[in-house]
Amino acid sequence: MAFTPTRRAMLTGLAATTILSSAPCAQDAFPDKPIRLIVPFAPGGNADLTARASAPAM
Repeated sequence: MAFTPTRRAMLTGLAATTILSSAPCAQDAFPDKPIRLIVPFAPGGNADLTARASAPAM
């Protein structure tokens, strides 16, 4: 059965809408416990300062 371009576009849009609308339902609460951020560099360096600045947002 051959699909016309219009029908193919409608089916593609329907499939994309179905997939995208079901994605939020499948998400779990992550993380469900505190995370540990390990910075393998000396304290006071650029990596340490960046990690400390971004840690509260995580």
